[in-house]
Amino acid sequence: MSFLLLDKGFIEFFGPSGIAVLFQRISKKVSIFQTGLIYHYTFVILLGVFFYINLLFIFQALYLIFQFDIIMYYCFMLLAILL
Repeated sequence: MSFLLLDKGFIEFFGPSGIAVLFQRISKKVSIFQTGLIYHYTFVILLGVFFYINLLFIFQALYLIFQFDIIMYYCFMLLAILL
């Protein structure tokens, strides 16, 4: 009985049914902003490019600051010790 409750409740809420409902709600809210005007589409595209370029620079700065190869070495060593 508990597995049935777990499968029908928790897994489906966070699984396929929950994700589908979440995307449906988000798409309805976003579709309100759709006007069909060219300059609105251009603005959204430029905003996306701006965020993408900033994301690349942020990850590059984080790589230079934290030296991810050293952090990954310590993570693998910690996993080897724990396992």
